[in-house]
Amino acid sequence: MKLYLDDNRFSPPGYKLVRTVDDLKRFVGKFQEKIETIDIDYDMGNYSKFGGNGEDFIKWLEEMVLTKEIKLKKNIELKCHSSNVEAKRRIEETIEIIKAFLRNS
Repeated sequence: MKLYLDDNRFSPPGYKLVRTVDDLKRFVGKFQEKIETIDIDYDMGNYSKFGGNGEDFIKWLEEMVLTKEIKLKKNIELKCHSSNVEAKRRIEETIEIIKAFLRNS
């Protein structure tokens, strides 16, 4: 399963489009190790009232993975397609923490 979080873009072929952070959290909680890729945007526009933005999601995911409340594949692809350069940098830093934890667990 490949998940694509964005408030206004369409997902690439083969991805499940998710419009809100709350919905993405539900998908991740339900499918956990069945997920191959999570590709997130930072700015969620009007959808931000449903769980926040992409950075809120990745911080939540970091907590869930590091506390082992959610199990992801060791080789999951986590990425950010945001055009907000500073937010993308922060998200990618958190992604690296998650990936390092998964590699070493």
